[in-house]
Formats: sequence, C-alpha cells, structure tokens
Amino acid sequence: MTEFRCIRCGAFNIGNARICKVCEFELTPASQLPPGSVVFAVPQTSARASGTGYTTIDSINPFSGVTDVLGPTIKIFIENFWLITRIVVVIVAPFQIFRLMSFGDLAHDSELVAGIFFLDLFCQILIAPALIYALMQTLQTGTAPSVNEAYRWGAGKIGKLTICAAVSGLLQLLGFALCVVPGVMVAVALILVFPLAVLEKSSVSEVLLDSKELTKGHRWNIFGAALVIWLLVAFFSFPAQWAAEGLMGSNFGFWPIVLVTAVLSDIIHQSTTILSLVIYLSIRALSSRGTQ
Repeated sequence: MTEFRCIRCGAFNIGNARICKVCEFELTPASQLPPGSVVFAVPQTSARASGTGYTTIDSINPFSGVTDVLGPTIKIFIENFWLITRIVVVIVAPFQIFRLMSFGDLAHDSELVAGIFFLDLFCQILIAPALIYALMQTLQTGTAPSVNEAYRWGAGKIGKLTICAAVSGLLQLLGFALCVVPGVMVAVALILVFPLAVLEKSSVSEVLLDSKELTKGHRWNIFGAALVIWLLVAFFSFPAQWAAEGLMGSNFGFWPIVLVTAVLSDIIHQSTTILSLVIYLSIRALSSRGTQ
C-alpha cells in the first residue's frame, strides 16, 4: 500500500489520498516544490496569487539558529511598518482614547482597571489574525491587503484564537506562579500558538500540542530570539510609555501626545507577534526540507 508523507505537516497518508488528512494540503504537487520552501493554505485574493490557494515562501530560511528568525523579524517589521500601523491604529486608538478618558478613575476603581486590562488583551487578539493574514499575503504575493480585508478574514479566527490565548495564558501564569523558570519554559513552548491557531485547521488542544512538538529541539534558540526582541521592545517603547503615564498624571498632561505615544508602543509590541510568525514559518521550512 502506498504511503505519502505530507510536505506541509509531516503526517503520513496511506492509500491514494490526494489531500492530507491532517492539514488538508494537496499531496500531489509536493515533489515540485523547491528545497526550503514552505506551503500554507492561506486564502488568496490578489490577482497575482495562484489558483490552487497554496503558495510558497522562500524568504524564510529553515530554522537552525537565532539569526534565522531574528533578522527576518526585524526586516519584516521595518518594511511593513506602515501596514502594521494601519492595522493597529484601527483597534488600539479607540481603546487608548477610552483609557485616557478613564485615567483619573483608575486609582479608585479596581473593576475599571480589570476591565481595561482584559479589553487590552482582547484588542491584541483582534489584531493578531488580521496582522498575520496581512503579512502572509505580503510575503506570498508582494501586495499588501487592505485593512478591511485583513480584519474581515481575521474575524473568523477570533473564537478559536481567544480560547487558545486564554489556555496558553493560564498555563504560563501557572508556570510563573510555581517559579519563574517553568513559566519561561511554557512561554517558549507555546510561542507558536497564535500562528498555528490562525493559519492551520486544528482544534485548541491540537494547537497547544503542535506548538509544544514543533518547538522541541529549538527552544534555546527561540528563547534567545525572544529575549532580544523583548529587550528591543523594552528599549524603544517602555521609556516613552512611562513618560506618557507621568505626563498624563501631571497638571501639564497633553493627551494627543500621550495617545500617539501609547499607540506607538502598541505598534512596537507587534514585533512579538511577527517573531512568532517567523519562527513558525522557519520551523515549517525546516520540516519541509527534511521531507524532500
């Protein structure tokens, strides 16, 4: 009996199957892909996209070290800064305006503080699928989608992503509660939750398990790359954010400056989502190369 191994997810398919039973990738054209390519079943709307709905990304190298993901993450962020800004501002600007209007009550209303905290988390969940979709389209076709298109596509991923993010967050909190090191280990093992939940047709449990399995053997490199990105985020965003908070609390608070600073900080924080996407692409590229 014939056995095919899917070039996209590595699953074995027995018989005359044309579609992978796990990720629904078309098995037939797998041998035509160049070494190092990785395939994704992301909907194509650009006129330059292929008719099969599957394209390859050759700009992401197979994962072998920190530089394989760190360089592309910074490059993608810089080259797509305006696209990232437009996607973030649509969601974050109204939230930050509400937060600034409520600033005087935060010290006296614990429920408001909790509400703003969870609203901030939900904003990030709204942004993530739209951002991942927009960057994937740009990488695959060279053409950035509109903000409306990105959010329209991402809307269908919010439910699963919310559950995945909640479970992942609870596991990380549990790890940090036990000790800092277990929390860091869980965070590294689950760093692929967002791209897996957005780009692949998997259940919540499969997303968590797949992230754990895919990061095996790469976690020190992932930790190194994540540490560098977080240090860069802290260097560029935290001082301005602290200054804005101090300005808002003073008698000389000028809210437009505070608003711009807060939105800019949120834009910079999206580099962590980009890192998780690049790591996902890079590990998938490594798997793809290993099955050819």
